[in-house]
Amino acid sequence: MDIPQYLSRFKTIAEINSSPAKSTIDLLAIALSITAPSTIGKSDSTFNHKRTVLLTDNSTLCIEETLWGAFSDNEGKLLSELCATQTSVRPVVAIKREKITSFKGTTLATGPNTKIFIDPNITEANTLRAWFTSLDSTIAYPSVSIGKFEETDIVGIKSSSQL
Repeated sequence: MDIPQYLSRFKTIAEINSSPAKSTIDLLAIALSITAPSTIGKSDSTFNHKRTVLLTDNSTLCIEETLWGAFSDNEGKLLSELCATQTSVRPVVAIKREKITSFKGTTLATGPNTKIFIDPNITEANTLRAWFTSLDSTIAYPSVSIGKFEETDIVGIKSSSQL
């Protein structure tokens, strides 16, 4: 999917980690792994679906992103399928208007104005994919989030605590 070039003002995970909570940002990252969907009860007795995605970029840091509602059901499902079938190549994700949260370290969450593009056809995505493909598969990715992926070996990619 194409993203208009003028919309490409992506921050790195390192920059996001030093940004204030509740800010909205744009991020271009590699999806390393994704959790199975889960259902969360809300205070109004309704339910919301969620998935957590582990993302990295050329700052070699990881961050967790929570996909809520339709993002969990649609983009989350597609990312799950791509991560399961593409073991040597991971999908590139461009995320527009993502919210920074301070829950369990620095994390990201989708909101009503978020847009997610999977494997976008832009120069920055091709450059990021080439960088990631050139890496040693046992590289450590320190996480700025404290959550689901902290001690997990992600398809041959080890977190810094495992090395």
